[in-house]
Amino acid sequence: MATRVSFTTESVQRATETTSAVSAITMATASGGGNVTNDGRDGIGPGIRWSEDQNPDLSDAHSTDGSGTGSFTSSIDGLDCGTTYWCKGLCDQRGGDGLWQPGELIRLPVPCPRLQIHGSEQCHFEHGNQRRNVTNDGGSDVMVRGVCWSTGRSPTTPIRGRKTGAGTGSYSSSVTGLEPGTTYYLRAYAKNAQGTDTGISSLSPPRPMCPPW
Repeated sequence: MATRVSFTTESVQRATETTSAVSAITMATASGGGNVTNDGRDGIGPGIRWSEDQNPDLSDAHSTDGSGTGSFTSSIDGLDCGTTYWCKGLCDQRGGDGLWQPGELIRLPVPCPRLQIHGSEQCHFEHGNQRRNVTNDGGSDVMVRGVCWSTGRSPTTPIRGRKTGAGTGSYSSSVTGLEPGTTYYLRAYAKNAQGTDTGISSLSPPRPMCPPW
């Protein structure tokens, strides 16, 4: 006579993870992390996954940060200056069908160097002068800064331009070869390894006044 044995299968538990705020954002890297509160009764590889798409999936860039439950720290790298990324904490429950449990979606805006443009000053008949200030290097050294100008609204180097050092802080540029009574557009710029930030302003040198006779 066959012996009957009864048993109850154990339910599958999903691995769960919460993500912390992204910090230390530069123009190419950032720091993230989170906390694994349940390992899903299996080995687990916590980490962060990021993409320009608002739904990062398994094919996107990711970090792998240890195993098991508890808090973890992630390095997010390979970012492009001026791009917005979206991050999720992702748990890899190894075994079964490789179940993943996404964490909270976090927006990650990556900065570029920022320029603060001051007004024009000392505008004469054929030349002018402008002060500018690079207020933030965006996490990478500013290699070159300066100004270019033209009568078009989108001046570009090297048509007419002048480099004025590097790094952050205030700088002054002379704008020469101007035609009196003409409006010129000036593009101040700061460039580092990840990109360039610019700011547009304008000036109009006055026409010389004829002396009275």
